[in-house]
Amino acid sequence: MKLFRALPLALLTACQQPPADSPDMLAFQSLGRGLHSGFNQPGAVLIRTAQDWQQQTAARPEWQIPEQEWPAIDFGKYCALLVSAGQRSSGGWSLQVRSITDGPEALIVTAEAVGPAPDAIVTMVLTSPWELVTIPCTAKPVHLELIVRQ
Repeated sequence: MKLFRALPLALLTACQQPPADSPDMLAFQSLGRGLHSGFNQPGAVLIRTAQDWQQQTAARPEWQIPEQEWPAIDFGKYCALLVSAGQRSSGGWSLQVRSITDGPEALIVTAEAVGPAPDAIVTMVLTSPWELVTIPCTAKPVHLELIVRQ
């Protein structure tokens, strides 16, 4: 019986994120979220220059629905990081970046995709939820750890 009482506490402890002031955690700022990233598979794209930014936004007109006013990004200090949950079979999905860890060989981005409740009434349209964040510039590759909840 004591095992069942301790189990919820153990699960809560195991799911906690490292403290935000941990030296290997990167601070990030969200610039926006949307439903149509243009990516079929989950992934993360690091945009390091203004030219890369122009190419990415020109290649993805779906980012402009509804029309977006993007804030200026100082690419001398920051990179933009686009995180996508990949293609989903209905509306009702969202995506949120939870943490970014500066690993020894790569940035590890943990994001959570949350789907609609089983009894929710949603649109029957393909979506690909995304979030765009800024982080301090880095040359490291990016690895996405996507948590999917329904």
